[in-house]
Amino acid sequence: GLALARPNRDVLLAFYEDQIWRVQFNNVGSSVLSAFPVEGSEPAVSRTSICTSRGYTYYVGNNGPYRIGSPRQPAQYIGHDIEAFWDELNKDRRKYITTFKRGFPWSEVIFHVSHGVSTVHNAYLVWNEDRESFTIIPKSSTAGTLQFNVGTNWRDTNNVDHTIMGGYTGLAYKAWGAANSDSTYYDDGQDIYWELQTGLLNYGYDGVKSQRYVWVDYEAADQHTINVELETIGSDVTVRKDMVLGTVGD
Repeated sequence: GLALARPNRDVLLAFYEDQIWRVQFNNVGSSVLSAFPVEGSEPAVSRTSICTSRGYTYYVGNNGPYRIGSPRQPAQYIGHDIEAFWDELNKDRRKYITTFKRGFPWSEVIFHVSHGVSTVHNAYLVWNEDRESFTIIPKSSTAGTLQFNVGTNWRDTNNVDHTIMGGYTGLAYKAWGAANSDSTYYDDGQDIYWELQTGLLNYGYDGVKSQRYVWVDYEAADQHTINVELETIGSDVTVRKDMVLGTVGD
């Protein structure tokens, strides 16, 4: 077998190369334990990809990432949105994929993967448990960086959670900030781009077809220049403006 996982106090999940089994106490028979196959579930290909969080047990099969909620139901495939990226991963290193859960305030499960022909982990699939969707952290454009073999959560003496990543040179790193840490405004050396989109907001009143104000809360410790572009649907009206925001900005 590959591994055991304990999704709740009454059940164990036993992962084998060809099947996943539900193991539980047998209250009526002579055997202490009874085992039942988790029917319709893709087998796991990586022992280190198995991780339990918030009532779900996550793992990876050959086709991508899965999760098991009720051990009496088949595993749920959650990789639909990342199938193109999954196909680009090093297939020979699927058995080395590792998974861990980040601490508070994040609700994230992170899969370490190897992109392209890489023989180390150099990209990361981040599953948001609240939004039930993936974010892809691709390999860095700088060779030899963003390569972590394992990850875990560490809580300091102030009860602040930190993401700790283990590299391939024997060093450990704090990664991706903490609840009280300032984030930077660059990602892999590039400006961070984000987009806010809204549909037609009529606020319950038929005939209201315009929106005068959009409020965006923004907090920064320093002064930054932000380029804002507003586009409308069905017309040529486009507004662009550079705004200085921060301690002494607008």
